[in-house]
Amino acid sequence: MASGAAEQSSGTRVAVTPLKSLCRARHIQTYACFGRAYDNAAAALGAAFIGVRPSEKTFRRWLAGEIGDVPRAEHCLVLEVMFTGWTARQLFGLDPPDDGAVTPATVARSRSDPDERGALVASAEDSAEFLAWAELGNVGDLTIEQIQVDVRRLARAYLKTDTGPLVERAVDLRGRLFELLRGRQKPAQTRELFGAAGWTLTLLAWISIDLKRPDVAETHLRTARLCADYAEYGLLRAWIAATRHSVAFWEDDYQTAVGQARNGLVDAPAGSGAALLLTSAVAVDLAYCGDHIRAREMLTEAQRRVDELGAADADGMEGPFACAVGRAGSFWADTHLVLGQPEDALRIAAESVHAFEASPPGERNLGSERMVRCQQVKAHMAMREYDGASEALQPVLQTVQEHRVGPLVRRVSEIATLAGAARDAETPLLREILDHATEFTRLPAALPRRGIGWQAPTTE
Repeated sequence: MASGAAEQSSGTRVAVTPLKSLCRARHIQTYACFGRAYDNAAAALGAAFIGVRPSEKTFRRWLAGEIGDVPRAEHCLVLEVMFTGWTARQLFGLDPPDDGAVTPATVARSRSDPDERGALVASAEDSAEFLAWAELGNVGDLTIEQIQVDVRRLARAYLKTDTGPLVERAVDLRGRLFELLRGRQKPAQTRELFGAAGWTLTLLAWISIDLKRPDVAETHLRTARLCADYAEYGLLRAWIAATRHSVAFWEDDYQTAVGQARNGLVDAPAGSGAALLLTSAVAVDLAYCGDHIRAREMLTEAQRRVDELGAADADGMEGPFACAVGRAGSFWADTHLVLGQPEDALRIAAESVHAFEASPPGERNLGSERMVRCQQVKAHMAMREYDGASEALQPVLQTVQEHRVGPLVRRVSEIATLAGAARDAETPLLREILDHATEFTRLPAALPRRGIGWQAPTTE
């Protein structure tokens, strides 16, 4: 008796509801499949409908027809989005379907009816089944939005937090994106996923360069370029080229570096940080190649591009994917040093350091700031201003080991070489610079324990 009373209280039992038949036809009769379809429809209605999915128990009652009336209003609205053309009352069998609707009964008749009307109804069912298949995507617009936030958060955190956990988070996000891309979504959403995957891979490549693994960086960048092409995203292609430029530059292959930077300029939008960085990179590459005339021309062009940035960088990205006057100044100062103009290099480096120091704490690019401080030290040393060199070096020496990335160690090593080769190298101040710089290079950043895609070298 208790069982019967409980069953009676759960509501009126309707025979086979259109809801059950439609779920079966669309292959969403399991709670997991239904839940994904329900969440996508809820997301289409807006943020207020996120998280209102019915429980599995309620879903089973709906399929069994154990209802007294339609569910609450938010469920009805979502169901009517899922099953376009049906009202909630029709889905639960409480109202008859509209004339001409494809009902379970008409579907059954159409399969055995040889006349044209039966064939027409059968074709409608096939179209409805395809619609159901096509609508069952594995991602919604809100998920895309959250992924884009995650990508920006990772880029912003680089060289501000510990590298190991950052790498693990980037690898986890990359894996999630790859898994989503193996599923099904709207074409516009697929492009957004490819774009997010491309940014994440490029970030992993940048970290690989900084940890002295250019081979790993190139593997990530090849896949990133494919993602950028599928996403049809020129700005991402430009930053991939900038990262490839970095690979060549730190291997002293300046001719290849010039080519990579120029390739990136083809895709870099005007007014973007990518355009500013790549133009600045061409200037310094040409200087190292010995083409001083064109290096000066590109330096002038790069400085002109600063005015195009406006109040904010047009890229909307941060960390290694942003460039304003502070970061560009490192390239400019380096160019002047190669051209034998230490006074100009010192002036630009000082302006760049000031720009970094004036940045809001959360936006300050400490990695690029350390690099331009090294140019400041080298300019002071070229002018034999050793007090100034020692003072400029102090903030760099305070860098924790976790953030002593390959390019920074390279610059500090160059400072040690300059100190050791100076004519008055035996003076106490130069000996101090040499000792501190040498000690700094003995403790470079270590490889993360797992996740980035390489194995530590082994010894036999």
